Amino acid sequence: MKIKLPNLKILKKKSKEIPQPGIEEVSMGNSNSRAKKKKIIIFSVISALIVLGVLGWFFALSPVLALKNNLQEGQVVIAEAGQGLAEKNLLFLENKISEGAGLLADSSQQIKKMAWLKTVPVANKYFANVEYSLLAAEKLLDAGTLTIEAVAPYSDMLGFDYGEDKPSEEGEGEKAQDRIQFLMETGPGLAKNIDAITQDIKETKDLLAKVDTKYLPEDWRGQPIRSHFISLKEALKENLDFIAGLGPALENLPYFLGQEEARTYLVIFQNDSELRPSGGFLTAYAILEVKDGQATPVLSQDIYDLDARFGRRIEAPRPIADYLPNVYYWNLRDMNLSPDFIVSMETFYQYYQVVPGTQEVDGILAVDTKFLASLLEVLGPIGVAGWGDFSAEPDDRCQGCPQVVYQLESIITRPWEPWLPIARQ
Repeated sequence: MKIKLPNLKILKKKSKEIPQPGIEEVSMGNSNSRAKKKKIIIFSVISALIVLGVLGWFFALSPVLALKNNLQEGQVVIAEAGQGLAEKNLLFLENKISEGAGLLADSSQQIKKMAWLKTVPVANKYFANVEYSLLAAEKLLDAGTLTIEAVAPYSDMLGFDYGEDKPSEEGEGEKAQDRIQFLMETGPGLAKNIDAITQDIKETKDLLAKVDTKYLPEDWRGQPIRSHFISLKEALKENLDFIAGLGPALENLPYFLGQEEARTYLVIFQNDSELRPSGGFLTAYAILEVKDGQATPVLSQDIYDLDARFGRRIEAPRPIADYLPNVYYWNLRDMNLSPDFIVSMETFYQYYQVVPGTQEVDGILAVDTKFLASLLEVLGPIGVAGWGDFSAEPDDRCQGCPQVVYQLESIITRPWEPWLPIARQ
């Protein structure tokens, strides 16, 4: 049985749309907000870039360019100062040191702007090198200034020009004596300047020792950097002891020059062409008496004459027996067996005193051919009756050695003749 249902219509209730008033206005507002934010971001990025650019210029690029410029100018100043030193122009040197100090002060200010590099790995090594180098240069310039101040009063006697009028003409003897007197009076004061100079050089050496050469460039603009730096360190180290020793020497200058009482010195000539541990073969000696800076020769003799009066037969020590087999006894002329000059002279003087006719001395000095050549460079050529002229000019016969060295070597290496001891003197 089928049941027929009537047709039913199901009415769906239409959902009523909720009105959304101002939807277009809301969309437009969001668009404006995004655009505004975009502009703010762009402006912030540009501002940040500008700030970074300014900071980069002030704390990086500008200091680097300034340091580069100062380095270039510094190279010129150093070259000009070297020329001034060669010309012995103290006033010019003083001006160049002043210029260098100005460049150094500006460089120190520029490097302070780059202090942030201390926090950057590896870069901090280069920064430390620059800092130590600038501090060392400052001390070295201080030493240069003190040196010029110390040398200025002695510029005339040292052959330097300090822009002053030349003194009136006077006899060479009187002029030399006045200079010696001046040295005796001012030596102790000069010693204090030497102490200050030594301290500056020591501090320079210590600062340069902190520079790590691994972080130094090999060269810059064709100029070697690392090798010159290493050479400077070695030169300071080698000369520091010598400079420090000048202070006590100058302080005691009045004593050495016999200001209060006469001093007597034994002067020994060492021929540096004949190798011996203390600097050369002992060929001659002289006795000088010095009073108020004036030296008076007492005697001058050949070393063989001294050995002839020695009169002792001391068995030759092993070095003499091994290398001079024909020498059976230890002569005075062979007693400088120690490279320590003091040790050699203590041995020599011990036996020298037993030679008849010798006198007690206050000190022993040694000179060699280099000293003689340097002396002739100052005094000029001299002539010795019967032996010719002697000078410090290069001689082609000995590959450019001083002519006086060639002449003396020629004389003393001739076969022995009665006049030879006189020639050695």
